[in-house]
Amino acid sequence: GLAVTPWQMALPLVVMGAGMGLIVAPLTDAILSEVPREHAGSASGLISTVQQMGNALGLGLVSVVFFGTISDHLRPE
Repeated sequence: GLAVTPWQMALPLVVMGAGMGLIVAPLTDAILSEVPREHAGSASGLISTVQQMGNALGLGLVSVVFFGTISDHLRPE
């Protein structure tokens, strides 16, 4: 069916959270280590902006796919 229990979402969310925690901070550190000190603030702001835009675009695309798929399975009542 279309029902999803919280227990079915727990493992994917834990894996995603651990993966993001293990990747985002070291990746940001690696990128900023190559930037000259006087440009560190601008680079940090740019990284944050790109991350936010990527998150918004990704969420939008996933939402379109999800609701497009689920609408095929819904029956009018």
